[in-house]
Amino acid sequence: MDILFIIFVFCTPLLAKTMGYTSESGGQKEYVLNLTNNQKEDMKKLAFSLRSCDVNLALPIMKLRLLKNQSVTCNDGSSAGYYLRHSPMSRRWLVFLQGGTYCYDRSSCNWRNENSPRLTGSLLWPETQKGSGILSADPVNNPIWWNANVVMIPYCSSDVWSGTKLTSETGYSFMGSLIIKEVLRELLPLGLSGAKQLVLAGSSAGGTGVLLNLDSISDWLTSVGSNVELRGLVDSGWFMDMEQLKETRCDSSIFCKPAEAISKGVTLWGSSVPTSCLEMYGVGNEWRCFFGFRIYQTLRTPVYIVQWLYDEAQLTINLVSLIPPTELEEWNYMQKTAKEVRASLKNVSAVFATCCYGHMILESNDWTKMAVRNNYLRHSLKCWLASSTESNRNSGQRSTSTSKTTTVSLNSTVIPNTTQTQSLKQSGFFSLWKRSAEARRQPKNNRRRKSRNKGNENRNNNNNRNTSGNQGVVSDDPKAGGVSRNSRRCQHHLIDHADCPHCNNPTCPKIKNRYTGEEMDFLQYMRLWGLDISDIAKQVGVGTYRLLQMMSPDSL
Repeated sequence: MDILFIIFVFCTPLLAKTMGYTSESGGQKEYVLNLTNNQKEDMKKLAFSLRSCDVNLALPIMKLRLLKNQSVTCNDGSSAGYYLRHSPMSRRWLVFLQGGTYCYDRSSCNWRNENSPRLTGSLLWPETQKGSGILSADPVNNPIWWNANVVMIPYCSSDVWSGTKLTSETGYSFMGSLIIKEVLRELLPLGLSGAKQLVLAGSSAGGTGVLLNLDSISDWLTSVGSNVELRGLVDSGWFMDMEQLKETRCDSSIFCKPAEAISKGVTLWGSSVPTSCLEMYGVGNEWRCFFGFRIYQTLRTPVYIVQWLYDEAQLTINLVSLIPPTELEEWNYMQKTAKEVRASLKNVSAVFATCCYGHMILESNDWTKMAVRNNYLRHSLKCWLASSTESNRNSGQRSTSTSKTTTVSLNSTVIPNTTQTQSLKQSGFFSLWKRSAEARRQPKNNRRRKSRNKGNENRNNNNNRNTSGNQGVVSDDPKAGGVSRNSRRCQHHLIDHADCPHCNNPTCPKIKNRYTGEEMDFLQYMRLWGLDISDIAKQVGVGTYRLLQMMSPDSL
């Protein structure tokens, strides 16, 4: 029996109960699923039932295709390529740019080629990829693009997807920008030319690559006669240009100050940056366009930003440390970084910024669980994709963020346990923590009641809200006016207001110890700092057992 027919018969009642939007493609409806937890369980039960009937439920995979144009290559001269899961009946396309930092001179590129050959060439690439997160073909893990045309372009140019150089003085090629366009050229006859919507997405360096290439791809698609609607999706690619906490030499791509490394790289790579950004900052300052808070205000194409306020990659570079903060000076700098990231996102029209500590989420199946104040990322993104968005700006003002920072200076560092706890108390940490703890103890029905009252108050001040060019945008600012009831369901300006990592968001993924691979919750993360949990409980004003309950996501 045909698997699609079986799923249609058994799943139609389930799909009929879901909220979402449909689109017509070749006479067939496409469903963008919005599954509740109960519906997800129903889908799993259905899968087990079908297995018992010997039905083959193997999900389609992405298959490797090397570019026909062999002059467009990876760093080492091997052919660039892409992984494709083709869905001929769909008119929706997702093209994903992989991340993986960069190299900027002969030494760093040699090290990268020796230690990460899959990031400099295609010879070791597998023939197939299953795909996870937004690349998955499983509707439970990927309720938006599970049945769309999905393309993953491996990162093998080491140039933040900006390069246009066939050869360089290092002996390596840097052709990231050309690779993207060549892949899209090959996809045109496969259905992209007549597509309804194309989302160019990427994580980390791939996310920055989306910002750098989005407008030029829009112009290119128009030039080849395609009317596809183009949008961008950036995951953990919104980096800040901040002074590092400690002085370093630029001898490693991990610890070299990004502005210095990229300024070296743009010449080596022959980087292509958007004309509007180049006009704003001038020739010789192309490196400035690699930072999201600068290039964003120059973009014409709608883009959705997914960012961690406590981004692990940003903090690793700025703190010049591969371990979590262990000193009060580092803690203060981490808090400062989060505040600057939050401020830089204020005027971004479509953004999901969580207080979690981590880096990249869209390739993880946990992305469907992420939420900011009970607004799930999957709902926000789905709604944004279906809305009519004409502007990237959340208000008429440009972002007021700046790359200048105030140097953190402390007379002494902090020693572990009791002394360290006392120092954190003096810094104001526990007052912030206590507010979060008190909020957690608030009964859920009271929280719901306050939320409804707050919504009514916001709706009474509807005229105070400016949403020009952004239909359905709802501010997360408690002082901002409300919008209509229908618009409140479509929230895509979501920025967490937490004052510490993981302290009020139970949807934050567990933190992985980079040395042991062990996954830790935030309580274990605190212990890793050497802090005494009983001392923390005393400062918060609760018992140790109660503190353990509050910090456990299962208790929320």
